Amino acid sequence: MLASATLPGIVHVAQRLRPLDRKECLALLWGDDEMAIARHAMAAGEPGWIAHASDGEPVYAFGMTPTRPCCWACWGFGTMRFPEVMIGVSRFVKFHLVPGLLDTDALRMELLCLAEKVEAHKWLRLLGARETIELPCFGRNGEDFKMLVWRR
Repeated sequence: MLASATLPGIVHVAQRLRPLDRKECLALLWGDDEMAIARHAMAAGEPGWIAHASDGEPVYAFGMTPTRPCCWACWGFGTMRFPEVMIGVSRFVKFHLVPGLLDTDALRMELLCLAEKVEAHKWLRLLGARETIELPCFGRNGEDFKMLVWRR
């Protein structure tokens, strides 16, 4: 089930992140803890969503924000229970989120992904994203990233 993002839901997910999600988030932030991740996600503003497992636990947080005219950035992170909501999140992103955004004035939606998250890159390509550029030493500790985009 998807619901609008709330601070308690994002904090819950951020406190239980998969190791590579935690590494990715912290590589792009000034803070060193889960509250920095949650505050940054909430500061991105709406729209944002939380995917809940069948027992109601928040397990994946994601959203997007405009970064410049006609361009949006998206973000997402999850717990080890992400596979339980992956199909629902995938359907929402592929059939509602991306087409809805690209039907507006947006020309592209982009995201930064830790280069070592190979499985995430495969998943994002299945959702229609294209890898556009490698960003060596992009994270604050020298982590390599990739940028993936959806374009109109």
